[in-house]
Amino acid sequence: MFRTEKIADGVQLHILPTSKFKTVTSKIYVQTALGAATGLTALLPMVMARGSEEYPTMQEVAAQLADLYGARFGCDVAKIGERQCMEFYYELPAGAYVEEPELVDRGMATFAELILRPKVDGDGFDPLYVEQEKLNLKNLIRGLIDDKRSYALQRFYQNMFAGEPFAVYKYGTVEEVEPITPEELLGHYRRLMSENPMDIFVVGDVDEGSVVDNWTRRLGERNGVGLLPPGSEYRTPKEVKQVQEEEDLQQGILFLGYRTPVTYSSPDYYKLLVYSGVLGGFPHSKLFINVREKASLAYYVWTHVEATKGFMLINAGIHPDNYQKAVDIILEQVEAVNQGDVSSQELKATKMGLINNFLTMEDNPMAVIDRGMLGNVHGVQREVEEAVDRVREVSVDDLVEQGQRLKLDTVYFLRGPGGSFSGGQGSGQEVQFR
Repeated sequence: MFRTEKIADGVQLHILPTSKFKTVTSKIYVQTALGAATGLTALLPMVMARGSEEYPTMQEVAAQLADLYGARFGCDVAKIGERQCMEFYYELPAGAYVEEPELVDRGMATFAELILRPKVDGDGFDPLYVEQEKLNLKNLIRGLIDDKRSYALQRFYQNMFAGEPFAVYKYGTVEEVEPITPEELLGHYRRLMSENPMDIFVVGDVDEGSVVDNWTRRLGERNGVGLLPPGSEYRTPKEVKQVQEEEDLQQGILFLGYRTPVTYSSPDYYKLLVYSGVLGGFPHSKLFINVREKASLAYYVWTHVEATKGFMLINAGIHPDNYQKAVDIILEQVEAVNQGDVSSQELKATKMGLINNFLTMEDNPMAVIDRGMLGNVHGVQREVEEAVDRVREVSVDDLVEQGQRLKLDTVYFLRGPGGSFSGGQGSGQEVQFR
């Protein structure tokens, strides 16, 4: 389990000393609320990766990483529920494996340099870097439509969560990015780094006291750190939203979104995971067997639980003509689980699959950190042993209980031009949902 220490106002340092890995891995999360400044926040890591005061070019950054025995550094933004997080990570060999005891300290110093001392020019970031990365970010946003599955997922979010922060794309919009100036971006950086919650995770064979001293010394003063607003409350759907959109594609992309009050912090979280697994998490699951294998209606079909916002989605790739048939069979499988029509073998195989996933994640330091951050956001840390025990305890009655709490909110379908919403082989009427 991570050992957590507050080292500055709003800064928590989480350390997991372990000799299990041959690397030392660290990740920094700077949290903010999804909203109007999303594009600003998304641009920041891209510009910061271009250089720092000591290493002002990407070539000099690369040379320094090479000198650290091929250390890796990267950054991005992530969405955790209704929070947007700047993510920075580095990974380097543990000092014992390269016969350089000071390597970890040198790595931390380089990481801190890249995060805390970005290259600036007067009152702003380097103008050339800002303009180049604005172009890259705008191209990234515009390019979403070229990845039809990712585009469909984002449009599904925008429809299901219209008016809620979760609907916001983590990279913002072109309109947000276009007017950003170097001065505005630097001001935003300074506010985020001084006023927003920050979490630093370190996993590997490290001296805990040395890590604490290193980061405490480098962070300096931080005052007035505010609390992020809690996530929006659970909303019971009043009616099922049915949304159809057209794009240039051959394969239709279908999403069904179910709201639930269950999140990662809920006692019933692992019951919901097992429910999702029985329904569509594995090759033995009901959706895979009945929609894809038996009925041959889907190219793929799977389920996913969003642990922070509180919803479960079903995603399938189908031929547009099979829309209504596919929806009907999907709903039949949902109803089967809700009624407790789950065999002992289905339940056993799902539990084994989930437990294997948990244990596999323990072999990946990045996954260990991500789980720690998820627990930190929710105020509850769970070890793998607890997760395994909780999954093993789940019964068919528990699945029935979870089914009663899941409420269908949105059915979204992205398809090629032409045809009707119900599909050429359907009834010709709008699909009805119980």
